[in-house]
Amino acid sequence: MSSECSRLYDLADELNCLGPWKWMDEVQLIALRHPASGEMAYLSVMGAAGEHRSLTLYLGDEALHRFNLINEAEFMDIKLSEADLTGLILEARQLQVSFETRRTLEKADLDQIKKLGRKYRGEEWPMFRSFRPGRAPGPVDDLEIDWLIHGLTQILDVAPRLASGAVEDSRRTPRFQILGRERDTSGQWRDFWINFDDSLHDFPSPECDSELIRSVLALPKRGELQVAFELLPAPIGPRFGERTFPYMLLCVDSASGSIIGMEMLTVEDSSFPELIARVPNTLLRLWERTGARPSALRATSLRTCLLLGELAEALETPVYRHDNLPALDAALRSMKQAFLR
Repeated sequence: MSSECSRLYDLADELNCLGPWKWMDEVQLIALRHPASGEMAYLSVMGAAGEHRSLTLYLGDEALHRFNLINEAEFMDIKLSEADLTGLILEARQLQVSFETRRTLEKADLDQIKKLGRKYRGEEWPMFRSFRPGRAPGPVDDLEIDWLIHGLTQILDVAPRLASGAVEDSRRTPRFQILGRERDTSGQWRDFWINFDDSLHDFPSPECDSELIRSVLALPKRGELQVAFELLPAPIGPRFGERTFPYMLLCVDSASGSIIGMEMLTVEDSSFPELIARVPNTLLRLWERTGARPSALRATSLRTCLLLGELAEALETPVYRHDNLPALDAALRSMKQAFLR
């Protein structure tokens, strides 16, 4: 794949020279249909504010829906916490080429650049990353290099035409449409219009184990508890490409501010959907050990509230959402500091 890697760096250099972030905004999505698989990606150019110059390929519907929720939440009066936003961004399936300083790159990146005989300065070092739910951004594999080559090639075609006014990135018909690129039967790339899927990501509300529910229902009520479930953007693991993000599940007594229990979850021993599905049962086992169940649950993030949905309904326990919960925030800060140490 040395020739493909060389091609990838050539295209990244062209993108950096072109600088489409000077006239494109990250919400100006361009659809891309993969010529072999037919799968869809959505290209987003970032850097209009002068920071983090990059091209991102959001792969598939769920990644698009996460992108939509981030960008539409404010206009639709959906309150997202910082924890919600962190999860939405880092868990979206995406590929990214960005331009960084040398110290940002991993040894594997620097070795590849040296092998290809490339030289960069300042904030011009290309970095290619693959984002997968629950995992720290890692190196791109052969199939992802192919995706990135297509994405870079097509944005280099479309961006100058957008700048000159030769083509529009969106249009209004009975449905809102965005510009796309696909390869026709003759092997030539062409523009096409696609109805934009403006669906928003739904945070899941996993089902609970019925035996655990019965066991916890038999316990006396304790009082109100505050719950947080957060991705910690501090990768764990010794090797680049194998690192994961830890998730902290924290339960705090509302009255005293004392920590009732804490669990750390990762995708090292489960898939990401399995990790999310474990959250309600993990809380039920925690309450079973403490010998009491909550009279009410409080949280600050939308995802946490929805994760508690099935559990709360089964226990007939109300869930309340707050902009801030001082006791929970203090406990989170303390546990994060301990973890980072």
